[in-house]
Formats: sequence, C-alpha cells, structure tokens
Amino acid sequence: MTQRTTNEGTRTADEIRESRKENLIALAITIVVIGAIAFFVWRSVTAPPPAPERLDVPLGNAPVIGSPDAPVTVVIFSDFECPYCGEFARDSFPAIKADLVDAGLVRVAFRHYPLGTHPKAFRAAEAAACAADQGAFWEYHDLLFESQALEIDQLRGYARTLGLDAELFDSCLLNGERAPDVARDRDLGLRLGVTGTPTFFFNGRKVAGVLTVMEFTMYVEQERVIG
Repeated sequence: MTQRTTNEGTRTADEIRESRKENLIALAITIVVIGAIAFFVWRSVTAPPPAPERLDVPLGNAPVIGSPDAPVTVVIFSDFECPYCGEFARDSFPAIKADLVDAGLVRVAFRHYPLGTHPKAFRAAEAAACAADQGAFWEYHDLLFESQALEIDQLRGYARTLGLDAELFDSCLLNGERAPDVARDRDLGLRLGVTGTPTFFFNGRKVAGVLTVMEFTMYVEQERVIG
C-alpha cells in the first residue's frame, strides 16, 4: 500500500493502525487492572473478619455470678462512675442475668477498672469490694449503678440499706483495706489492653463499649458456636 502524507504532522495509514492497536492494548490492560482491583475489594468486603485474639483473663478472686459449668465466661472491666457502665448495668444487665446467667449459659465476673478521669470511681470500687467481703457484691453493684451517687456517706449508706455489718464495712472502706485489690484489677486491665469502660472479654475475646442485650447475646452465641 502506498503511504502518503498530505502535510507535515499528518500520520500514515499504517501509523494510524499501529496507534489504534496500542490504544486497544492499553485499554485491555486497564480493564484487567480495574477487574483485579474490584476483585480484591470484593474479597475484602465479603471475606469474614479475622477472629479477634483470645486472651487469658484470669478470674482470680473476682466476684462471679452464674454456673461454673456455663459454656461462656464473660469478664467485665467496669467503672462505677462511668455513665456507659451505668447504662449497661441498668438497661442490659438485668435481662442478661435473667435470660443467660440464670439459664446456665453464661457466668459473669466483674473486674474493677476505675478511670483516672473519674475521681470517685476508685473509692466506689473499694466499697464494692468491701461489700463483697460480706457476700453482697452484686446487690451493692446494683445500688451503685442505680443512681451513681458515690459520695463517701452514700457508699456507707448503701451498706446499711443492704443490712451489712456497718462497723465492719466502714473499717474496710475507711482504712483502704481493699485498695490493693482494686489496683490489681486495674493493672490487669492495662496488661490486657483495656483502655475504656465497659470492656468485655467473652471467653477471652475482647469487646469494648456498652452493649445492648441483643449485642451481648450475639457475642455469647458466637462463643457457643465456636466452642
């Protein structure tokens, strides 16, 4: 075929065909790259998330409610001055206790994690530990979270409301007898990566933030399936 140029800058027919070929190759490569990107995005969206790390969370001398044979153990790190902890304790925990704990599906352990931003939380945790010495931790826990009024006289008043030995309770609280226990709980939480409250460990799997009854139940069911 005769190749002609009509003026400077005008391409020959062969040059036009070669250019079109290069464009088609570039388009094909672009389509392949876009398809590959779309595939990996789709995989990242549809693939199940990696299972969270399972940690060893010892119960120690923590107050525990529920059957020791329950398939799921939940350790809660909580703060009596924390509004989110109060929300969980008032709005979710009663139903969780009735539906899951009392049914033998879950046992719950409580660990103290008073935040430095809550000036009354540490003393309230001490008071709860003193109530635990008299076998009334969970009842005292409920009173603390009911109003979250945590002045020293109120802490002593809750003990009297529950009919505890007032002299024994006051001695425990005012002498800081349970302060080392509260500090050990907080140190344990720090080692486990707790940064806020409430934080839950479902058979050692960490879940942070306030949970509804439905959300708590979902995590329990996940553990039962895994187990």
